[in-house]
Amino acid sequence: MKKLKILGTGCAKCAALAANTEAAAKELGVAYELEKVTDLQRIMAFGVMTTPALVVDGVVKVAGKVPAAKEIKAWLVCLALLFGVNSLALGAEKVVTNPPAAAVATKPLPKLLDLGATKCIPCKKMAPILEELKKDYVGKMEVEFIDVWQNPDSAKKYGINLIPTQIFFDAAGKELFRHEGFYGKADILAKWNELGVKLADPK
Repeated sequence: MKKLKILGTGCAKCAALAANTEAAAKELGVAYELEKVTDLQRIMAFGVMTTPALVVDGVVKVAGKVPAAKEIKAWLVCLALLFGVNSLALGAEKVVTNPPAAAVATKPLPKLLDLGATKCIPCKKMAPILEELKKDYVGKMEVEFIDVWQNPDSAKKYGINLIPTQIFFDAAGKELFRHEGFYGKADILAKWNELGVKLADPK
């Protein structure tokens, strides 16, 4: 059974997203359970900063807009294959901070910037991944974490709608790509390769 959640305050857009989601589920003929979440703390726990938002089996799929039923239908079909049901399970509590000065390379490096929050559930799962990348690719890639709940100006600066959001920058500081939601280590490394940034083997 699909667990569907509509995060929002009950506005017209929230109602439209709920209607489109139900229509998509009914077209597929899948069993589903739809819950409307209006509690602000529960909404923030998913890392959502702009409502309405749709959560499918614990994964935030969209925030701040109302996709058509056809698009939602496609998500319902493939989401279970892309993300396990435990994809938002709590990870390590430790959150990555800026690398110590001794580890900072003297030459410009490609940079992975993760914008999240220490109390955001999917952000917690990102923390150990960022820590591994920071250690494995020291001197080859810069990894930075910003808590946007403590630094809301950063969320505005980078146009963040959903956390965690990962932004990939080249060595010159140009944004190459961004991803919203949990992002696995293998996917991050594959994306760097796809972007033409060749990282040497980890230490």
